[in-house]
Amino acid sequence: MSDSDPNDAPSPLHTTIFAETLDEASVWRRRFERERKARREAEALLESFTRDLFDAKNRFEAQRAFLDSLLDHAEAYFFVKDEEGRFEYVNQKSADMFGLPKESIMGRLQSDLLPPETVDEFQRTDRRIFDQGERIAGPESIVDNGVSRTLWTIKAPLDLGDGSRRLVGFSTDVSELEALRQELADLAVRDSVTGVLNHRAFREAGERICDQALANDLSTGLLVIDIDHFKRINDQHGHGAGDEVLHAMAQHMQSHARETDVFARVGGEEFAFLLPDTTLEHATTLAERLVTTTRELHVDLGEASVTKPTISIGVTVCAPDETGIDGAFRRADRALYRAKAEGRDRWLSEA
Repeated sequence: MSDSDPNDAPSPLHTTIFAETLDEASVWRRRFERERKARREAEALLESFTRDLFDAKNRFEAQRAFLDSLLDHAEAYFFVKDEEGRFEYVNQKSADMFGLPKESIMGRLQSDLLPPETVDEFQRTDRRIFDQGERIAGPESIVDNGVSRTLWTIKAPLDLGDGSRRLVGFSTDVSELEALRQELADLAVRDSVTGVLNHRAFREAGERICDQALANDLSTGLLVIDIDHFKRINDQHGHGAGDEVLHAMAQHMQSHARETDVFARVGGEEFAFLLPDTTLEHATTLAERLVTTTRELHVDLGEASVTKPTISIGVTVCAPDETGIDGAFRRADRALYRAKAEGRDRWLSEA
């Protein structure tokens, strides 16, 4: 006879519950494994992304440092501004111009750093660039550490793609080239010995002034002046001394010119005055003053000297109905030759 109790055997219900419990536990275990695997993969992905981001940041900073170094060593001014004129970037040369560290310039308005007249000019240019959306290039004048400089500046708009825009500028110092250009321009119109206008510039000014006089029914005075016995000065003291006399005489006579008058060296020892809106009477008044004051002029030539040089002058006017100055020149020349023939050191006129 068995000692087991039939009641101790698991009932079908218990067996079913136990099986279901095991199945549910298996499901949760698989779910847990999947979630743990997903977390590990997410952590690995995050770690990889962080590493890539850190590497990209390092590369970006290295590239930016390289670009900063490149721009800082460039012999040019480089800057970036927003539409309000606020500097977002300047290189070292631009910072040196302001006399401030780069960091103290970026974020500040150009109106805080530049003279009002310069700001007005820059704002007009900047607004035109933003409005037209086109690059412009041209000369600009600045003061760099107290020195006036001429820059050739290229400015262009930059669309950042988010609705905002920036202005990028690049300027190179062309002061020496501008000085050379001005020197060449001066050589084209100025006499190299005396520094006054040359014959070509005088003729061009004369034609323009006579045309204006014709249009406005005005007379124009003309004086043709010759230094007396100039050949004797060259023969006795040399051409260097002659140049000194020419320069001194030119400066002396030009000091009597009005702002509107045109004075030039038109020949070897010959000079001329063109006097806009001037009658013959007023022209002869200037001629008398020049003759008188020149007698008192002393030109120091070192060991030698020329004291009390004299001049002869022919005076006339361009009539209101006269075209050009050729006719007036002929009349002034005739008056000059008569003055020299009558003993020099005087003026004579011909209407």
